[in-house]
Amino acid sequence: MSWNLIVRPEAEQDITEVYDWYEEQRKGLGDEFLLEIGAGLNFIQSGPYIYAPIYKDIRRALLRRFPYGIFYFVSDNNIAVFTVMHTKKTRVHGNENKKVFIIVTISYSLPCTLYGILMN
Repeated sequence: MSWNLIVRPEAEQDITEVYDWYEEQRKGLGDEFLLEIGAGLNFIQSGPYIYAPIYKDIRRALLRRFPYGIFYFVSDNNIAVFTVMHTKKTRVHGNENKKVFIIVTISYSLPCTLYGILMN
């Protein structure tokens, strides 16, 4: 089966912010992060069901070298990546009745960020 990979604008923004942070730490480290993201996306696209769901239909692919996860879901022949998040600052909450999946990013220096995804 051929899979359409859709990277939502929110995920693109996450990737850009992490890239910038790694580049500030060491020149070229951001490029290495992007290579890992590309490898992760290619792996997801080659077989999106390889990763087990972490809640309902939401799946997470962990990067090998960096402590980040690519969060996505599969619908028909589409793979939708909706965020890339640091794995040490992530909590997952779900509500069966409302069919909402929420990821809370915890940061000690910034306010919490909430991502809500309405499930079918």
